[in-house]
Amino acid sequence: MLDEKLEYDFFGITSDGIDCIYFADNNGKTNIEFEVITNGQKPYVEKISSFAKKNNYNLIKTTYGNKPHYPELK
Repeated sequence: MLDEKLEYDFFGITSDGIDCIYFADNNGKTNIEFEVITNGQKPYVEKISSFAKKNNYNLIKTTYGNKPHYPELK
């Protein structure tokens, strides 16, 4: 990604199609993005927020407007 060898300026990892973490280039800095699309994922946001605050990382909550593509989650 930082060596510009990927097709896009980000890549993601998923274990089940729902839990996804992305690494995205942001003007030479790497953003780590966790996508929350179910209520069960919400507790992890607090853990991530706490870790960021404790270690002096910036935390930005945002949305790309993504909607789940799983009938049981709609």
